[in-house]
Amino acid sequence: MIAVWKEIEMLEPIDKLIERIRANCQATTKANTYVALKVISPKG
Repeated sequence: MIAVWKEIEMLEPIDKLIERIRANCQATTKANTYVALKVISPKG
């Protein structure tokens, strides 16, 4: 039981890192899409 708990404890920081990377990629994709739409169809 202790070994399982230790493994979970060790993986938590990795999980948090993966979540941050994923959120960053999603934000970048959203920003790139916004810029691409502005370039393709500029208004004004």
